[in-house]
Amino acid sequence: DKIGLYKYRRNKIGIVFQQYNLISYLTGLENIELAMTETDNAIPKNQYALLEKFGIVKSKADRLVTKLSGGEQQRVAIARAIASNVDLIFADEPTGNLDTATEQEIIKIFRMLTEEFGKTVIVVTHSNVVSELSDHRVVLNEGQLKDIQ
Repeated sequence: DKIGLYKYRRNKIGIVFQQYNLISYLTGLENIELAMTETDNAIPKNQYALLEKFGIVKSKADRLVTKLSGGEQQRVAIARAIASNVDLIFADEPTGNLDTATEQEIIKIFRMLTEEFGKTVIVVTHSNVVSELSDHRVVLNEGQLKDIQ
């Protein structure tokens, strides 16, 4: 109530979508930089270093996102979600379009977000692999939430 819903969303919450929702005519770096313009938070000084932390080297960061693989696009989307230095990240089926090996890499990135960056990550998924590696699991079954961990 003090800062308003829009400002709260802009400064506190990042979202990772299943379909990435990157701006196709921008590079990976430009997608990150655009997200950084929409916050009041202190932001990282070296966007290339942020992308590299997620496995996107400079040569790939400077490519149009449409020229990146699905896994690379998802890494850019995750970097974009935290580029504005938010505390909470919602991820909607973040591995739904990825192969098993890339799914494992994305799970490691989410672990890194919590362990190294101190972020809270909430993932909605149908993947048992992702679910079983979570710290806390809640299952939605016939409209009822069930805490299973």
